[in-house]
Amino acid sequence: QQIMLDLASTARSLGMDINELGSEFVAAKDFIVGFGADGAEVFEDMAIQAKALGMEIGTLVKVVGKFETFDSAGRLNSILGGPFLNSIDMMNAAFEDPIEGIKMLKEGFDDAGVAVEDLSRPELLAFADALGLSAEETANLLGKSNEELEIQRIKQEELAEQARQTQTITDQLSAAFNGLYLQLGPVIDEKVVPF
Repeated sequence: QQIMLDLASTARSLGMDINELGSEFVAAKDFIVGFGADGAEVFEDMAIQAKALGMEIGTLVKVVGKFETFDSAGRLNSILGGPFLNSIDMMNAAFEDPIEGIKMLKEGFDDAGVAVEDLSRPELLAFADALGLSAEETANLLGKSNEELEIQRIKQEELAEQARQTQTITDQLSAAFNGLYLQLGPVIDEKVVPF
């Protein structure tokens, strides 16, 4: 129940349909299960990050999944022209803190001096192929700085917290009205209905 309430709050704060977010949650279940009790929180963080990047959650999950082995970081390093991504750190992040992995990926590109707007089409396609994304998805992923994403993440978390508080207030009001109705039930049944 708590997961469903959290998902509803997250969906509201992101301006998403709860059914859409629920479908994404179900689609990512194999990924989520790998984080145990923290799975729902990881999913919510991924949803916020995906929204900030203008991507689908499943696409972001796919990127993180690429770093569950050493191959992707090594391949990206060869395209970047140096050891800008640490394969072991990227692999650990894929299993422990996917958002940190996305940040490290972006930092690696920054350290290499690679800006998405300066990439030629062949370069963009090479990075897209290494990440398992389309050129558009790669441009979205690499287009915003970590600082911009952090600002958006904070805003989304504030909205999510407001949505949670609103949900709590709504639940309390609903319970109060239900209690009032139960208390007034005999009066309504005995006086108002016969009248």
